[in-house]
Amino acid sequence: MLNVTYGFVPAGSSVYAPGTQSANSAGFANVLDLFNEANAELAIHGTALSGDAWRSYQEALKNAFQSINEGGSFAQSTPCNIDCPP
Repeated sequence: MLNVTYGFVPAGSSVYAPGTQSANSAGFANVLDLFNEANAELAIHGTALSGDAWRSYQEALKNAFQSINEGGSFAQSTPCNIDCPP
């Protein structure tokens, strides 16, 4: 959240987050929606012990954030401004 708060990652950025509720049919979710989703889930289920029904869902959220923190899975909302010779 600090990267969003301080402008390093735009809140509207799309990230690959399959298995989350905020993901679209292609598996991409808005960063801010993903943060809100994770906060709501942790308010409902503060733990995810082995055998808990919501564990796989929380793992999907964790995997999305882990990928973001490791510098991957971002999607550009517009094409790059690069001209290629014909």
